[in-house]
Amino acid sequence: MEFVRLRTAVADLKVIVADLKAELAEKAASEAGLRERPVAAQSARTQLPVPRRPRDRQLSTKDVSAARQLVAQAEELDRSGRDDLAFTLLRQTTTELLTPAETALVMAELRYREHDQLADDLIHAYGRDQENRDVMAVALELHENGAPDDAGAVLRAALG
Repeated sequence: MEFVRLRTAVADLKVIVADLKAELAEKAASEAGLRERPVAAQSARTQLPVPRRPRDRQLSTKDVSAARQLVAQAEELDRSGRDDLAFTLLRQTTTELLTPAETALVMAELRYREHDQLADDLIHAYGRDQENRDVMAVALELHENGAPDDAGAVLRAALG
């Protein structure tokens, strides 16, 4: 019975990884397209805002599961004394693959599991390195989910 449950969990993880790889490939392709803009477009003073893909505000169970699995992986690395790798995993995944809502969930899950140092480091790095729109979206999600201190911290990191 345990083997069947583990096999199902592995299959679910493979689907999540495939989805994340597809999203990463999509971002890479879109970045490549941006780098190859015509010369006339490059000389424009300002770029027009591009709307984000529409997404339901409610997190799906897959989103929640992916965030929890990411935190579990970071937690395992942290417990084995590899806190540097745990932070690197969290930082790269949240900045490159996850939506702001998923990122806020990861931050909240780190707090819930009492990994305060990882949460503080992630909040600071995310606020410092991400676009203002993403930072504000994460702050809003954190605030709406009962973490106003973390919401303020991510905004302060973006300003400093």
